[in-house]
Amino acid sequence: MVTERLSPWATYQPQHALGARAALAELAPHLVGLDPTAVGRVGAVMDAALMGHRYAKAAVDVACWDATGKAYGVRVCDLLGGCCARAGAVLPWGADRLT
Repeated sequence: MVTERLSPWATYQPQHALGARAALAELAPHLVGLDPTAVGRVGAVMDAALMGHRYAKAAVDVACWDATGKAYGVRVCDLLGGCCARAGAVLPWGADRLT
């Protein structure tokens, strides 16, 4: 991913550390050179490269949103409609179903 000026940040669940590490190792070659602000494209590339492993993809997704916010100088919540706006449609990468 192209991050010369950006330092994206995200977390993951420690109980999935080995699985996340393996999934990210599989995904990494497909992500090199992608624009992290093209969040949808990054997601499509991850899905094409690896089935499942949403908990690992979620870390990349969150980092891309963070990079996008930093690139535009805005908060991620503002990219998604603002902190006081009604919640929009969201694809939960790390959950099997909404609760």
